[in-house]
Amino acid sequence: MRGAQKQKIFGTVTVGERGQIVIPAELRKKFKVKPGDRLVAFAKHRMFGFIQVEEFNRFVTELSKVAMKFRRRRARAK
Repeated sequence: MRGAQKQKIFGTVTVGERGQIVIPAELRKKFKVKPGDRLVAFAKHRMFGFIQVEEFNRFVTELSKVAMKFRRRRARAK
């Protein structure tokens, strides 16, 4: 598949009494997550995950560019 990344399970986490989890070391290393980094939490149905704020911002910026191009094409077509 074009653009598909290999899926990998990095282990399990336990939710502590205060709702905290520890991100597995291998996952932190692979995605360069450091203490103090901010993550965006997201959910779909009964699945959830996290994305680094910087990556999320890049995604939103690119999505905005695509949306703007679409609006311009649509306006020209009218």
